[in-house]
Amino acid sequence: MTAQNRLFETIESVLRRVVPDAECLVGDLREEYGKRGSHPWLLMQIATALSIGVWRAMLVHRRDTVSGALMGLSLFWSLWVLSIVLVLKPVGFPHAVSWQWEHPLLLGIAGAIYAFCSGWIVGRVHRTHRTAAVCGFAASVVVVAAFELLVLRWLSPSVFFVTVVPRLPVLIFASFAAPIPILLGGFWKPAPPGSQNRRQVRAG
Repeated sequence: MTAQNRLFETIESVLRRVVPDAECLVGDLREEYGKRGSHPWLLMQIATALSIGVWRAMLVHRRDTVSGALMGLSLFWSLWVLSIVLVLKPVGFPHAVSWQWEHPLLLGIAGAIYAFCSGWIVGRVHRTHRTAAVCGFAASVVVVAAFELLVLRWLSPSVFFVTVVPRLPVLIFASFAAPIPILLGGFWKPAPPGSQNRRQVRAG
């Protein structure tokens, strides 16, 4: 197997997790890449295909987008509450004011695991329109995190400036990094070929 064949097998594997029936698209990319031979062009085409596929899925399947966001957020925060009640409080985990470097690291690892598991469940429940549901969940995490910071700033400025502001870069990084494990969990397995098309035919 040549390096080019391995490259396009990897591309097809990635695209199939987000864009069902990606074989035709990969065939077109392979043909054009054979003429151009440009890696930047290929990366731009892949990014464009993923962006269009995600936007179209979320726009067409709005109900699944909202359902995936609500389910994912509920799962994620339920796991956090359970970990606080069953683990963090019993072991005496310190308040944010007393954190050392290892405390946010441990919480970040736990949050990534919770996000991955929540994304996986959302993807399994919304198998037919998985792209809309999982990406809706991933986008909602960023929106909700920003909203929470604004509400905290408005309701309790003292807590915001004492607790949040010194750690604002870390919180911003965590908010934008959270969608990564969600997407990895949600798109862990390729979508069944033609699954969206079958549902659309049945709905018609």
